[in-house]
Amino acid sequence: MPKMIDVVNLSNSTESHLESTLSDIQKKFGAIAGFIHIHPAAKNASSLFDLFPENEKEIVKLVFLIAKHLKSSLNTAAKNSSDSNAYFLTVSQLDGQLGTGAKKASSIIGGGLPGLVKSLHREWAPVCSRHIDLEPGMAVDEAANVILEEMADTNSGLLEVGRTKLERMTLTLEQVQHNAYQHNAYTKVKKPNRESVFLVSGGGRGITADCVVELAYSYKSKFILLGRTALQVDKPDWADKCTDEKELKKLIIDDIVQKGKKPTPVEVNKILHDLISQREIQNTLERVNSCGGEAIYISTDVTNKTDLQEQIARVQKNIGVITGIIHGAGNIADKRIEKKSQEDYHRVIEPKVKGLENILSVINPLELKYLFLFSSVAGYFGNPGQTDYALANEILNKFAYSFKHLFPQTHVVSINWGPWERGMIDPTLNSYYKLHNIELIPVDLGVKFCRDEFCIPLEYAAEQILVSARLSIPNQQIENPKAAEIQRILSADNNPFLKDHVILNNAVLPATCAINWMVKSCEDILPNYKVRLIEKFKVLKGIVFDENYNNEYFTSLTFLGVQEDLYTFEVRVSSQHKLNNNRIYHYGATISFEKEWGIMPIYTNLDIKSDGKLYTPYGSESVLFHGETFQGVKKVLQLGNDKITSLCNLGVVEQKEQGQFSVNSFNAYLADVQLQNVLLWANQQLGGVCLPLGCKKIEQFQPLNFQQDFYVSAEIISSNNSCVTANVFVHNERGEIYIQWTHIDYIIVKKLQKRSVTNHG
Repeated sequence: MPKMIDVVNLSNSTESHLESTLSDIQKKFGAIAGFIHIHPAAKNASSLFDLFPENEKEIVKLVFLIAKHLKSSLNTAAKNSSDSNAYFLTVSQLDGQLGTGAKKASSIIGGGLPGLVKSLHREWAPVCSRHIDLEPGMAVDEAANVILEEMADTNSGLLEVGRTKLERMTLTLEQVQHNAYQHNAYTKVKKPNRESVFLVSGGGRGITADCVVELAYSYKSKFILLGRTALQVDKPDWADKCTDEKELKKLIIDDIVQKGKKPTPVEVNKILHDLISQREIQNTLERVNSCGGEAIYISTDVTNKTDLQEQIARVQKNIGVITGIIHGAGNIADKRIEKKSQEDYHRVIEPKVKGLENILSVINPLELKYLFLFSSVAGYFGNPGQTDYALANEILNKFAYSFKHLFPQTHVVSINWGPWERGMIDPTLNSYYKLHNIELIPVDLGVKFCRDEFCIPLEYAAEQILVSARLSIPNQQIENPKAAEIQRILSADNNPFLKDHVILNNAVLPATCAINWMVKSCEDILPNYKVRLIEKFKVLKGIVFDENYNNEYFTSLTFLGVQEDLYTFEVRVSSQHKLNNNRIYHYGATISFEKEWGIMPIYTNLDIKSDGKLYTPYGSESVLFHGETFQGVKKVLQLGNDKITSLCNLGVVEQKEQGQFSVNSFNAYLADVQLQNVLLWANQQLGGVCLPLGCKKIEQFQPLNFQQDFYVSAEIISSNNSCVTANVFVHNERGEIYIQWTHIDYIIVKKLQKRSVTNHG
């Protein structure tokens, strides 16, 4: 550790020691304005119990407590700073894809940190909160640069980011229609039946019990219901005859007084709660049995592994081997993080996480056909007052992905439930829901959704789903992006593909790579969005890698606005003159992004028959100077006075060849192939060589892949001895358009006659 870095060690992880240590740090160095936690790299898991390392549980709890005790300092720093540069960052090393990459199974406790961070964002609006998941094995200096990049990001609404060496991503929602009444849609799926045995935590009461009753009605299965409430054998007669809670509370008080005791509110409420809970459990058992299922209830605490194992071993002898798990156990202790105690934390975390771990210890995972985890939207979105609850549910979400990797034969899903419309809703909570336009899930529809999820074939099942009526969804992607400028050091040596794009003995950056560059700069602000529209693209001063080129460039982004989920940026690429401070502008465009690809329109002038003539796209006899990386024109089908049509297919350009221009939602290499057709036409019809200068509009409807056949139909709008203007349609054999280039301008370059072209490839 360098001498200029001060190191403060914790001798233990108690909250009192942590609090005093943080106090000492602030006395010595000043108020704390930022916190970064680097979580240990997730270890590969070869068994279920590798997923729950105890040391990681202690680390995550420590981060939670640090957040609690930094609340005041960080928020004060944020309010006192004009730049609002106070920050709380957590960094995990799962897979660089927030644990969703399905590349391996790994320890998942650190995967709960995004839940904490997202909830802190809701509680601490002025503080920059973000979780970063790095690809394991990333070099230290590279990881440090990534963290610094994320700290500098102006998009404060982006709360969790995955970073690999090649991409930046986040998690977004994809809405799917689900008809809750079509549960027989998948007739070939093997559904639960009378032989199915489900172990259900938290299954005696609440929405979990409602779901169990629906499953019993539909599948006639067997259920082992777990809960902490003990069922009394001898219940007082006066309790059975009373259904009104207020009257019941009076009877409880009278009973205590008759026994010669003095009733206290705590004692009365506990007896009332137990009586109501027992009634609900008994009602659940009766409903399951009346529906044709079979249910037994076990009073146990799922966090008590020994008792759980003993009781399950005893009942399994009679009911059969457990083939399904529904993990619905959970507690809440809603309050802002600065008010949370360690007891609150454990009360919330343990049933979800330790409970799941203990449940898995009593079953044979190879016999398991279903594993349903009842998580919450709080884990995905974060929620004020539920920092611990969100953390616990995010651990369940990450668990689903790792479990699926270990046991692909099991239908595993973490259901992020929204709030349900069940029983008496607290007036304060009900007002909150109405204020935020949140609708409750009707019980009859919610239970049918749960039932139908068992009918989905494994190949279509998702590890994590979110179920809600209508939510006022927090915007985690874009919150008024500010203008940004991004530096890039450009080197020919770092971009091997340039050897195949050489003109007059100098490597030249393809115009399509400039588009890719600008798209990438926007995608870093809009992870998971796709470029749909590029307008007013211009080559102002192309980049030639000769002795005069400048290796330092700047991409400036100006957010122009959003309309119907279409986010638009004005983008410019520039450099600074070596001899003065003047800016040199190289490329510019207006670029729009959307979450989903669009519907492919039809090319109405389709004609892909060959005219019978032989054309040579590449080689010494061709005008095309492109080397192997860009040689995708396989056959020119027809070339006439105002149109050229060709069949194209470009082989895979390996990642190492792509260098600094990795394929994103705009494939620069396939796009370059699409532009080559006009070069062939110009040489044939005008006897000249041309290069693209700009395009009025580029529309992308669906992606193209390497090694995929596609057709390019270029229609010439106008031409003379100095320029050519064309429309280019990229389509399949049916005429469905992948990408459409409107009004591309090419310049005829006399000194690029083919005798002057150096062919590399």
